[in-house]
Order: sequence, then C-alpha cells, then structure tokens
Amino acid sequence: MATYYAYEITYAPSETIGPVTTPGLISSINPTSIGNGDISDIGGDTVILGDVSNDQFNFNGPLYTYVGATNSTLGGLSVSGFVAQLNTSYYLFVPDTSTVPTISADTVDEDEVWNLNSDAPGCLLEGTLVQTHDGERLVENLRAGDLVITADGTTAPIRWIGHTQTNRHQPDPLSILPIRIRAGALGENLPARDLLLSPDHAVFIDGTLVQAGALVNGRSVVREWNAPKSFNYYHVELEAHALILAEGAPVETFVDNVDRMSFDNWEEHLQQFGELESIPEMDYPRAKSARQVPSHVRRIIDREQRKFAIEVAA
Repeated sequence: MATYYAYEITYAPSETIGPVTTPGLISSINPTSIGNGDISDIGGDTVILGDVSNDQFNFNGPLYTYVGATNSTLGGLSVSGFVAQLNTSYYLFVPDTSTVPTISADTVDEDEVWNLNSDAPGCLLEGTLVQTHDGERLVENLRAGDLVITADGTTAPIRWIGHTQTNRHQPDPLSILPIRIRAGALGENLPARDLLLSPDHAVFIDGTLVQAGALVNGRSVVREWNAPKSFNYYHVELEAHALILAEGAPVETFVDNVDRMSFDNWEEHLQQFGELESIPEMDYPRAKSARQVPSHVRRIIDREQRKFAIEVAA
C-alpha cells in the first residue's frame, strides 16, 4: 500500500471546486497535516486512483472520494499528488517522504481545476488506422458515408466523425492522456500495431468491453505520459453501437449522446441531425476500472504481458 500525507485545502470566497471553477485564484494549504496512513479501498486492496471518476478509498477511517491528480508547489517543493473530497472539504494528498511532513502553509498551482466528472469523450488518437471497405485508413481521413468493416466482417456506413483537440496539461491527466496498447498485448497480432486511444474508449476482449484505462499495467499497456502538449482524438459514429477494427483490434464506436457535446465539431452534428436519442449500447458487460476487469480477461492480459519489458509504473 502507498502511504500519503493529507492536507486540507481552503479557498478564496469566490472560488468554487467542481465542474465550474474560477481560474486564477489561489488556494491555501492548511499547514497542519491530518495525518499519514495507508490508502486502501473498501475491500482492503490498494485503490488504483484515477482509473475512474469518483473512486472511493479509506484513509485513517473516513471514506474519501477521488477528485483529480495535481502537480502542486508545497514549501517551494514541487510535488505530484491528488485531491480528494470528504463531506464538504477537499484535501491534497501527497506521498509520505522525509520532506513532506515539515512543509509550511503554501498554495496549490493557481491554474488548477478539478472536475469530478470529466466530459472528455472516449476516442481514437489521430494516426490510428481503421479498417474500411477500401483497406486501412487513418481515422482523421475518414468521412461520413465511408464504409468501415465491423468485427463480424460486415460493412457499415459512417454517420459522423467527431473530433476534439486535447491539451495534456490537465489537472486530471489520467482522464485524458492516451493509452498505448502495444502490438500483441491482447493476443497474437492483437492489436497488429500499437493502438492509442483515450482512457474511456473500450476494446472488446473475450466478450467484454474493457475501457483502455482499466488495462494499464506498465508493460503491455501503458499511459502516454510524454504525449505532445496538444493532440487530437477522433470518434467514429455509426447508426448503431458496434465494433470496428482499429490497428486490427476490435474497438467500440461512439455510443453516448451526452458526450457528443464535448466534440469541437458538435455544432456540425447538431445542424445536420438535430437532437437525436441516445444510441443503445451493445449488450456486453463493460469494465470501467481495473477492479472490474473479469478474471478471464485478466488472464489474457497477464499471459501476454510477459513478453514485454517493464517500462513505466501504471
């Protein structure tokens, strides 16, 4: 288990926390630590913070709710940590080191914004090859009306391509940084080449839709911490929620109607189609976090990861 110190955060009167935040205001850190302790989830296992929004964990008794990751300045020291909520208060959690317990009151970076519910849609990173009727094509070059090959071998026309530009300098990078599923990580030639997609985008593994962020293990599936400052995500929408082939691996098409509004070209969709009902999701179980990945899927990932060297921590 990881051991952390927690510090209470106080805000200027006009400052809020959550989906709407006034930028540029500085939050103070209470110099009195509420103590250090091992972080664990309700079940007693180490919690994987940030795999999904609203993760909860025990810390010295109370149950906290994970809000987001942050890089903060404490006593002139740059530290990486995360913010969690307890009732109506917010706390900065930082690793227990020899320097942390002696820090004095300081500030969280003034441009920090924490959001419990990221509205970034799940997508494929630019440069991803998608199987079409005319062969593999870059996702950014696809257009409405193009025929894509589904996982069952049939063809389906694209209804719309959503795209959004994302900046990696986010308060909760775990929610937006691309996930790299290395070639062969899901089985022989699955994917055929490295597949990069957003953490919430699901791949289809042995009967289960598994969101990419739930697969990160630091070997065969890694987070792109060195992603460019800005990058583009693209999402393929068909008439129905389906599986298409990206770098040879089955991945889901777009499904959530609400998240469409997060795309840079949402107005284009609205003008063309007006308000549409949500697309029904395929009738498969979905794993949104590492703890939800079924054991039979985990065995596949564990078996294949042995051929990869340890590269980065999950």
